[in-house]
Amino acid sequence: AVVIWFFALAWRGSLSAAKSWVVRFNLLQIALAMASVVALLCMLAVVHEGLLGRPEMFVAGYGSTTENLQWFQDRTMDTYLPQPTIFSVSIWVYRALMLAWALWLARCVLRWIPWAWQQLAASGLWRRSEKPVGPPPLS
Repeated sequence: AVVIWFFALAWRGSLSAAKSWVVRFNLLQIALAMASVVALLCMLAVVHEGLLGRPEMFVAGYGSTTENLQWFQDRTMDTYLPQPTIFSVSIWVYRALMLAWALWLARCVLRWIPWAWQQLAASGLWRRSEKPVGPPPLS
């Protein structure tokens, strides 16, 4: 949703100021405003899940869970099977990386908002339909 939002805003910024399609222009502006809200909500949901959610470790089998890893001990000669090696870090390392990413994303969003506004406001935010010019009504 966020990538589509970027492309839609870049496309909107490159549109020419044609007066003939007032209704379509206004509908496009409404659609882009709604897409902006959806993109912002998607970013908030991703940050929330990254900071407060539990990462999926894809640990399965032999009664293992994300919190508890069960080992199976083979009864074979050591020379015939490769020995496993595990590198493990605390969940706090994951949380620190997610916090750094969330702070980076917040900084980028603060830079993207003026660009998005500039693209959305290129050649006007809203257009009014032109009323036909004619003689004033008789009273």
